[in-house]
Amino acid sequence: MTVIRGEGEVTAAGKTYPVHAEERAEFTGTDNIDSHFERAPAPDGLDTWADQRDRREDNSVSGKYVSRDMDGYSDLDENGSWQDEPEYGHVWYPNNVEPDWAPYSNGYWNYVGPGAGLGLGYEPWAFAPYHYGRWNYFGGRWGWCPGAYYGPAIYGPAFVGFFGGGIWFRRRLVPAGLRRNRFTPGTTAVRIHPQHQHPQHLHSKR
Repeated sequence: MTVIRGEGEVTAAGKTYPVHAEERAEFTGTDNIDSHFERAPAPDGLDTWADQRDRREDNSVSGKYVSRDMDGYSDLDENGSWQDEPEYGHVWYPNNVEPDWAPYSNGYWNYVGPGAGLGLGYEPWAFAPYHYGRWNYFGGRWGWCPGAYYGPAIYGPAFVGFFGGGIWFRRRLVPAGLRRNRFTPGTTAVRIHPQHQHPQHLHSKR
């Protein structure tokens, strides 16, 4: 057993052996335990990568505002920033998007089973904001609103509605103050033929 940081503990044959940071411990036997302690070797490349990943997760800003069980939340810190908005709470804004960018405007459908489609975006951060929470329009830009953090996140493979002719639309993609059940400019829509078996690219209708 090697402890890189923190403390470890091994219990064997009714006895407890503490293992401290930067120590390596070896135990042999069943009834009569032989133990050997020595200084742990220097971390290798894998150890360093794992330690940096763990520290990044421990210090995650996004982890303060959304459940750490939310798939894709770890992509948010490096690709956007958080800001508090009145009546909406913590809102995440993506970095490096065009001024006229809108969510759900660059992606595709992935069919995962009969009658089941999973909407995926090409953005490197897209999974969590496109499958949890809602988007809203604030002062000329789109922000993702995960909602208050009370417990496990509620996942949705595609927050869309369907109507005649195979058209789908995102019912939540409307600026603040507008009714959310209207098909309004800025809503993402695409026609999908019912016989298509391959991912269909998304396009934005304005």
